[in-house]
Amino acid sequence: MTVRKADLQRDIRSLLSYAIGCMFGRYSLDEEGLIFAGGNWDDVSPYERDGTLREESKYRTFLPDADNCIPILDNDYLLDDIVGRFVEFVRVVSGEETLEENLDFIANALGSRGTSSREIIRNYFLRDFYKDHLKIYQKRPIYWLFDSGKQDGFKALIYMHRYDEDTIG
Repeated sequence: MTVRKADLQRDIRSLLSYAIGCMFGRYSLDEEGLIFAGGNWDDVSPYERDGTLREESKYRTFLPDADNCIPILDNDYLLDDIVGRFVEFVRVVSGEETLEENLDFIANALGSRGTSSREIIRNYFLRDFYKDHLKIYQKRPIYWLFDSGKQDGFKALIYMHRYDEDTIG
């Protein structure tokens, strides 16, 4: 048995990593444990080939990203960017009535790079999430980062276990 000292910042970063796992379908809010870590995504996907939702699915409360590509942008240009998806995750998990309070708590635990909770969370995803992910997985990441360069103009994450011939396109 290992006992670790509580560390709010580490625990919040773990929550963010779990949320990313739910966004990609690695985990589900509806089932315990690891849901998808390789194999045929079509066997567990909540989507039919035509894009409609399956009636029976391990993902009911929070759906994974359909195209396995989550943009990390410096502003909220797209509804399905990582911050938009994360805010939706927090809304689903904790409810609409405490959403802003929970986002503020998460942002306060992450640090102070920004003026609003969403901006602080966005800056974490832009600058620190992938570094943390590489440390956790000892430079063998399960989420791969596509990056346009040092200006943070465009970044996107994909889940290695859902990568297929259509992902890059």
